[in-house]
Amino acid sequence: MGVLRELVEDDNVFFRNQIQSVGNDTKLFRTMVIKNVTLEYDSLSGGYQCHAFAGNTSKNSEDQFAFNVNVIEKNEIPKVTVTPHTQVLKHDEDLTLFCNLTNKGSEGNKLEKMYWFKDDVLLDSLKIEELEKDSLEFAREINRVGVRNGGIYSCVLEAKLKGVLGHNVSDDAMIRIATWLPKPGKNAKQNVHNVEQKSFKGDNVSFECAAKGFPLEIEWKIKKKNEDTVQACINGTANGRYKIQRRSAYDPYVLTISDVQYSDRGFYYCCLPSNCSDNVKDNCQRFVLRVKDPLGALWPAVGILVEAVLLFVIIFFAGRREKNKEKRFKRN
Repeated sequence: MGVLRELVEDDNVFFRNQIQSVGNDTKLFRTMVIKNVTLEYDSLSGGYQCHAFAGNTSKNSEDQFAFNVNVIEKNEIPKVTVTPHTQVLKHDEDLTLFCNLTNKGSEGNKLEKMYWFKDDVLLDSLKIEELEKDSLEFAREINRVGVRNGGIYSCVLEAKLKGVLGHNVSDDAMIRIATWLPKPGKNAKQNVHNVEQKSFKGDNVSFECAAKGFPLEIEWKIKKKNEDTVQACINGTANGRYKIQRRSAYDPYVLTISDVQYSDRGFYYCCLPSNCSDNVKDNCQRFVLRVKDPLGALWPAVGILVEAVLLFVIIFFAGRREKNKEKRFKRN
């Protein structure tokens, strides 16, 4: 056993005391803090012991607790690399992500498991066998990617540094799905590019954009009835009656117009990004808004009723006039 040396406080090492009462007992906690850990504090240069003495006993009666400090340098930490780091895919394409052990680190490290996560959700895991440590590769296949395949993929390596300290290292890949609009359907009912929307004056109306992608980027444009200009990149701040929202990062955008007026009639466009140009012929989905009078269905009935009343009045007065003629004829 080596010679023990009492640690004293300096600019880098200090101690914190805490007293805690538990019933009739009093406990003392003394914490050693090293602000800047370097190799000189590693236990290879000597172990550490905490000695405690009771106040009413001799110094020879003591309790002691030994512990080690393992200092690990950055080059001793293993490293994993994900390729490709970023990728923009078209929907229905295939992709394989590779996670490779590019630095094994210290020989004393114990590599235990590898994991694939997507947006912090576990996808797959791999237990590392001893023979695999020198050529370790963990692949993740994504076939026919869709909107929900976009996001952050993380490869995590679980290890014990120098066989004692549990530590995870990771690397990420960002997968983007290029925004697209479905092609026009042969069936008119399936054609999302020319959707007619009818609403009564004063109601709310919503347009659900068919564009998909991750992250999804679109532009809303308006061409009012009997107007030649196109309003590009409309949003909820420009007009309080417009509201653009979606439920999640994978759901479509919805434009809602509240308290619809006759002046809102016209064409509404959901377009792929175009730097807010007024072009609505290319890469756009068109909605046609028609606003009806809520009393419109009553006008034909009102017209018939008015005609019936007029006819009754005409017949009534014509009858009275005929009777008056007969009375004058009899008197004469």
